[in-house]
Amino acid sequence: MTKAPNTRLLVRFSPCFDDEEVMDMLATRSPQMRKAVGVLKELSADEATRMRYEAREMARRDLESRIEEVDKKWEGVVADKDAALADKDAELADKDATLADKDAALADKEAENEQLRAQIAALQAQIT
Repeated sequence: MTKAPNTRLLVRFSPCFDDEEVMDMLATRSPQMRKAVGVLKELSADEATRMRYEAREMARRDLESRIEEVDKKWEGVVADKDAALADKDAELADKDATLADKDAALADKEAENEQLRAQIAALQAQIT
């Protein structure tokens, strides 16, 4: 079984494909590059294959561009939502503090009412 060529390496050097000298220089770098340059030269000789490759590359770049645009858009949306959630969290924290104050005031009133009930019970005991 033959090993598939490293297409990432080919794509990385794709701007150099139009320059024959650069391609020849790349071919001297390693056996893999020599093989890749040979394959590229063969493919480039076939006009239909080259046109399909260029169309795929254009579509791939277009897709990557659209993905980046969507990523940026959603980063902004997520940041806005995070900010809104932080505001709501702060608002809820304020309401929690207010509720805690009201709970404490209610507990004080209940204690005061209990003392008044005890005083009323004591007075009723004295009257009877």
